[in-house]
Amino acid sequence: LEADAELEPGHRKMVTHLRGFAGLERGDKPVTINRGRVPCSRSPANVDDAAAGKAASARLTELARTAQAEVDAERAPIEAELRALEGQADSPARRQKAEALNARWQPLQQKAAVISREIELTRAKAMERIANEAQPVVAQAYTAKKCGLLLDRGSALGGNFANDLTAEVVKGLDQRMSSITFERERLAQPAAAPAGAAPVAPVKR
Repeated sequence: LEADAELEPGHRKMVTHLRGFAGLERGDKPVTINRGRVPCSRSPANVDDAAAGKAASARLTELARTAQAEVDAERAPIEAELRALEGQADSPARRQKAEALNARWQPLQQKAAVISREIELTRAKAMERIANEAQPVVAQAYTAKKCGLLLDRGSALGGNFANDLTAEVVKGLDQRMSSITFERERLAQPAAAPAGAAPVAPVKR
């Protein structure tokens, strides 16, 4: 389980949702920019810079650390018993203990993999909630600036960013959603491995 719960920068989904606003038409037709409208930009990190984005990042880190501690609590005694067996001479009793420990190790690895996916699912749902709140804020700023095209500054090599919407979007999102909290999403744990399955962490002979 990786405890890194940093949020991915930017949400291009919001750009996609805005394609019908402010004279920007898309579909089977070429993109059309209305007269009198100007290109605008926004930073791909604007959601992360908002209060809700920071709260989500902190909560995800907390959930990841708690999940890691949960796995570590089960792993530590198994590893301790495995180390104790390594110094023992080979015998039927030692082999039986090693097999029992291996039978406990494999489900723990599977559990850790599921928890890792749960953390990632939790992150995706949290960012979707924030993106949904940010969408009307971006649309409002887009229309107020009379934009004809919304660009992602992360993809631009240069230019005049006088019409950057980042600060307005962050401010508007903070007003709509000052914080966010959530619990870890849960997935079904895999069934126990059948008897006779290959061991995952064999004891050194």
